Amino acid sequence: MKKLVASRESQRIIEESRAAMDGINKAIAAVNDAMLSQRKNVVKIQRQAGGGNGGVDGEEKGLWGENEMEERDEYLANTQQKAESALQKLADSSIDLTTRAEAAFRQLIDVIAETEDFNLAMESAAEQVRVASRQREILEDEQARARAIREQQNEDGLEAEEASEDQKPVVNDGALEASEIAPFSPLKDTLLAAVHAKDGAYNSMSLYQRYATNNDYAAFRRQLHRSIYDDTREVPDKKHWFDEDGRPVLPTREALLGIESDTEMRNGSDDELVIQRVKQDFKCPLSLRELENPYGTSKCIHVFEKEAIFAYVAQSGGNATVQCPQSGCSATFTRSDLIPNQEVLIQLERRKRRRARDESDNEEEQEDADDYEYASINTTAIDVSMDVTKREPR
Repeated sequence: MKKLVASRESQRIIEESRAAMDGINKAIAAVNDAMLSQRKNVVKIQRQAGGGNGGVDGEEKGLWGENEMEERDEYLANTQQKAESALQKLADSSIDLTTRAEAAFRQLIDVIAETEDFNLAMESAAEQVRVASRQREILEDEQARARAIREQQNEDGLEAEEASEDQKPVVNDGALEASEIAPFSPLKDTLLAAVHAKDGAYNSMSLYQRYATNNDYAAFRRQLHRSIYDDTREVPDKKHWFDEDGRPVLPTREALLGIESDTEMRNGSDDELVIQRVKQDFKCPLSLRELENPYGTSKCIHVFEKEAIFAYVAQSGGNATVQCPQSGCSATFTRSDLIPNQEVLIQLERRKRRRARDESDNEEEQEDADDYEYASINTTAIDVSMDVTKREPR
């Protein structure tokens, strides 16, 4: 039974479910990174086309002919329209992806919970069968001893009522009677009863209890929030992730379009956005260097560089249980508990892309304005599709 509990099939289901979770997180990051890039493109064009003069001041305007100014204004207006249209399409795709991704993510959590509950139910059923079987063995042994004593008494010509007290059979010191033994049930029935009990307990939980307290779902919501707001806002408290009716509260179309942030950007408050950005420490507490290959455990939230944390565990004997090296953390774990932290890895990749965009923007701003070259705006909306498992939520 223990071999069944630890079967490769159960482990495969859990591993593939977690791999699917990573895929969803990456898809969300990709589409919202595209949204952010396109939003910045739109803001840039709106700045160029602002003020009714195509972003050209009075002194510079005198260097342009009237026809050239009209052509430039028309070009910028068309480019702005295309860019804004592409942004709207991206927002529609992102809304659809986010809604289906969130539902699929919860279903994957259900699959993992169901698999783990099934394993626990198998262990419980096996233990119940083992106890019942042992009780019956004890009872059968005691009954056999009693029969042997009676047969011996009959052979000696003694009547049962004349037997001395010390000759009476002792049935497990009086602790076990036939009526006290639970009726024997086949393993299948015992297992099904345990599974139904686990399912009932899980389904009776609210969505908040099932998911908001789940580490994987919490990481998904943090990832979703950061991919939209680019670390400019704190992640909302988990109590706001579901409404009063238990439905998930997801980003609105306005949030995906970045209306508030883009208004700030058009008003020239880029520096304020940088100041407001939530500071995230990407240094390993052990190596004190920038994270490149982040690893952690499900036992606590702390993340370390792979090489550093594996070396730390090795110092304690390899497979020994160690305490988290982060100051003040009492969590303990072993080498086998260490896994890649996909959430931090995605954040690192996003930060690299953001730095590359910022450097590109700075280079463009330093170009000579007299070159009169217009940036080509990619107006092709990303058509994101995702196959959501047909399995109904539990």
